[in-house]
Amino acid sequence: MAPQTALEIRPLAVPDLAPVYAWIEGNPLFARYGMSRTTLAAGLERAVADPEALVVGAFAPEGKLTGFAWFVKRGAFARSGYLRLIVVDPAAESSGTGRALMQHLEAKHLKPNGIFLLTTDSNVEAQSFYSRLGYRKVGEIPDYVHAGLTEWIYHKAPART
Repeated sequence: MAPQTALEIRPLAVPDLAPVYAWIEGNPLFARYGMSRTTLAAGLERAVADPEALVVGAFAPEGKLTGFAWFVKRGAFARSGYLRLIVVDPAAESSGTGRALMQHLEAKHLKPNGIFLLTTDSNVEAQSFYSRLGYRKVGEIPDYVHAGLTEWIYHKAPART
């Protein structure tokens, strides 16, 4: 898909979540974690209303949801932002949706203590994506999210002036 020129980033509402569940259920990575609509719906729907969470979507000019991010404002060590989940519609891969979502979150929440996220050690595409955005691997946790999977911890600190 060609890069999109004008994505609207805005908070998601529960009615916006239907395509999100379809993307997750069709993704082998999420299947490895045992994630499905059933396991994700309750938490994600609570997060939509949580003042400490931020669930935003990227919408194409015609109003179609192309991706979303679930971010917890003080979710890492009660000091830093934590990207809990980011998913892009497979049809919108390489469209700039993931980058737009990350830039939106960073503009609002990178300061004062940066942003943390986890990615599984086998998800090379995600590791490359986060590295290109300036995140660096700062550690790893075996069997943390799911038995048999090792999570890599990434962090991006605000520029020091």
